Amino acid sequence: MLQVAAIPLVDEVVLHVAPMILGGRHGGPAWVGGAEVARLADAHRLVFRSARFAGDDLVVTLRPR
Repeated sequence: MLQVAAIPLVDEVVLHVAPMILGGRHGGPAWVGGAEVARLADAHRLVFRSARFAGDDLVVTLRPR
């Protein structure tokens, strides 16, 4: 799990998106932990570098702005 406080130290994020939905009333697994970012103005901005399919998954590579 990526911690919000570590994002300024990250060079690249590789995100695998599977065609499934997890979660429910009690929440599901999250890929980002740590302090909550509740406003879009406070969000950490990333730039798309590439996207490709790996089987059924979409693999997205992002870098911080």
